[in-house]
Amino acid sequence: MEYKTQIKHFIELLIICAAAISIANGELEKSSSSLKSCKLHDPENSECLTNQWQQILISGINDVPGFKWISVDPYTAKRITLDVHSPALNVTAEFKKVVVTGLKNATIENVSIDNGETFILDMKVPKLHFKGNYIIKGTILLLKLDGKGPFTVDYVDLQVRFVINSKLVSKDSEQFFDIKSVKTDVKHIGLVHVKFDNVFGDNQSLTDSANDLFNQNWSSFLEILRPILIEGTEGILVEQGNKYISKLPARILFSDL
Repeated sequence: MEYKTQIKHFIELLIICAAAISIANGELEKSSSSLKSCKLHDPENSECLTNQWQQILISGINDVPGFKWISVDPYTAKRITLDVHSPALNVTAEFKKVVVTGLKNATIENVSIDNGETFILDMKVPKLHFKGNYIIKGTILLLKLDGKGPFTVDYVDLQVRFVINSKLVSKDSEQFFDIKSVKTDVKHIGLVHVKFDNVFGDNQSLTDSANDLFNQNWSSFLEILRPILIEGTEGILVEQGNKYISKLPARILFSDL
């Protein structure tokens, strides 16, 4: 599986959070009493951008006229799919009603801009907890998988870099950042812990052994575990980002536009 597909679910969280400013009245006033503007063309703007994105994505904005900030912790993803084929793994899985918590404790460590339209964002998350229902079929290490039921996955000590490519466009005498694509790099995962019920149907002993095997050797199973974190989110980042960020005039973010 290509690595870029291995961050999608986590970025789904990011983009809903990045879009965490929603229009309340349909009109945006020019003043902002809480969201500090940065300077787009200032080479020393990294600290300002980092604080700004921390506020927009994580800590929240409560008094920007015309906007209501909405937290996405917890966040529910309707559906995640997984399709992994390798010599040791041949797995197809579907995850539904996945509830994710923990993003409220994330820290934006650094934000920079390249060419005025590409945002490079480094984020650290102490822990993300996923729970929901799954269906899985296939083989792993020659063992047949045919299970369904509830699951939980915990990702601990995450460090992720997002490269968000946007284009500054004009509309109705305003400028907006239109998100075009996202590239993601998982820099570090400190630990993964899983619990899948009924992995081998009614064979509880084999299911318990499989969970123990996963947790004792989680780094060897990242082909399966990473996609749960990432599936679907690069496209959602573009879709959801444009749904909200395209309505936020660039002058609100940058005083030199």
